[in-house]
Amino acid sequence: MHNLVRRLATAAMIVIFYLSGMRIAECLELQVGCCPDPGDSGSGPIRYKIYGNTFKGARDAGGQTIPGGTPRALPWAVIPPVVSAIRILERLAEGRWLFPARTAWHPGRSERRFRTGGLLTAREANVRIADFISGVNQLGDDLDLAAERVPDDPDGNIVVGRFRRTIAWHIARLPAGRIALATQYGHLRASGITDGYSSRARQGLRRVLDIETVRAMADYLDGLAERLAGGEGVSGPAAHRMIKAARDASVRFESMFLTPKQAEALLDEPQFHVYDNPEAFLTCNNDPSKALCHPERAGRAKRNLPPSIDRCDPACANIARTDTHVAALQQEIARLEAEIADRLTPTPLRERLKQRVGALNAIVDRHQQMRIVTVSREDTRKGAREPDR
Repeated sequence: MHNLVRRLATAAMIVIFYLSGMRIAECLELQVGCCPDPGDSGSGPIRYKIYGNTFKGARDAGGQTIPGGTPRALPWAVIPPVVSAIRILERLAEGRWLFPARTAWHPGRSERRFRTGGLLTAREANVRIADFISGVNQLGDDLDLAAERVPDDPDGNIVVGRFRRTIAWHIARLPAGRIALATQYGHLRASGITDGYSSRARQGLRRVLDIETVRAMADYLDGLAERLAGGEGVSGPAAHRMIKAARDASVRFESMFLTPKQAEALLDEPQFHVYDNPEAFLTCNNDPSKALCHPERAGRAKRNLPPSIDRCDPACANIARTDTHVAALQQEIARLEAEIADRLTPTPLRERLKQRVGALNAIVDRHQQMRIVTVSREDTRKGAREPDR
């Protein structure tokens, strides 16, 4: 029974670390009652908040570090799975802390070091995660459920320090990912608070945003170069720019995982600033001086700022489309046509959908007429026939 309880507590710990964006010390020092019920919000959304201490930049009036941290000016905003994990730990808690080093179901080892107050250390948390993975994999083997096993990570052990950056990687690769990532990690950034800690937090978040955005661009260009070599076509006013960017990126960054320094250096090379926007069925090859998503583009050109891909203008000179985009666009056309054919669709809506389908079909026709293919059909067939050496 103790093994099951320990694994349940570890699973809850993983959920909190992964989905809250909290730093290690901030999470391990959470207390029972840190996430009160929000109460009745009326017709508005329910907002869950975690209250606790922050340690980064925590100093007293004399400039000395405060070991116990200081209460965070703004609480962390979290989603329901995090709240559920906290409620589980609160039911298991035997004292004031959510992550004590020693409990009835996990007595700990006398030789291990603990945080002040007998709290779990990051090292011990990593040990529990390793034990949890081992237990899950053993259960998968016992029940012949190979698909439920946690695979080995080629980059090393799964540790608490990796969760914060891992979710940033996924969020940054979505359309408007920078906004979503700022919301997930940077509540201070949107609050208007200008104290010292807030400034430092914004700078740290900006670096995470920039690094993950650049890595997303490099990954996209690497994949695009492969598709171009396979005969994929590109159209649009920025087609030639995107093709050149993909070729150059394949030479410089092929299959590389960019270090933070390499990612920051890439920020200074505008030709690689390519933002895929599958929701709009296009890629933005960002030239701030031509970006119609920003009326103040003349001033933005000097600062080399990213585009607002949620405001893409069809007439923008930064647009390029690939066969992949057009294939997704054709699926969208088929979905809209099915909705038009549905007898339950109201007539006004049906007319608007017909206009939308007409506009999308025009994009498909334009792509088919103007698409640029960088390899011949014969080269593509030849490459498919050649065996690997």
